[in-house]
Amino acid sequence: VAASVSPTAAVLHGVLTALAWAVLAFVMYFGSSGPLVGVESPMQLYPFGFQAAQLQFVLGRPLVGAAASYLLWKILAGHSPQLQAVLAAPLWRPFARLSYSAYLMQVLGFALSFWLLAPFGSAGSPVAQVASAFSQTSKVLLLYAWVVLYILFAFAVAVPSYACIEHPGTALGRKLALTAVRRSAEGHGELAKPLV
Repeated sequence: VAASVSPTAAVLHGVLTALAWAVLAFVMYFGSSGPLVGVESPMQLYPFGFQAAQLQFVLGRPLVGAAASYLLWKILAGHSPQLQAVLAAPLWRPFARLSYSAYLMQVLGFALSFWLLAPFGSAGSPVAQVASAFSQTSKVLLLYAWVVLYILFAFAVAVPSYACIEHPGTALGRKLALTAVRRSAEGHGELAKPLV
């Protein structure tokens, strides 16, 4: 646990923590790149001007990185035991193991998204006509439901990728590295022996 913090540092940490969570909440609702990308923002009527949208497009992802990095530093430095307890829960371990495979396999989700969402882009399709009757709030909730399903799909596809490629590949890499280290140590041992 971190040592006692001066009142000024405590206020600074409080302000930075509030800013970090505000950035993450803003981006979670409006998207990291704003309406310029289009699909990343759930807001059809963006409440800010075009210059603000450009600023969000440029700064959105770096600010997310800075906010997440600050919160991670707080956890590692022992300044946020509650968040550390949440993130250290055993529930997250399978997701942590599968995260790299899920990242790689999301391209399948991209490919399927175009096919699954195509009916929404056609004004005459029955799906688009039903969706056009939804309120703005319903559309935002549907977008978040889509994001959750997209993530779950990425992790589901990651399971065979992890089991058949990533895990065996990592095990083979470790085995080869250990073999190389042993051979190197044996070679040094041979040099250390007397010649006569």
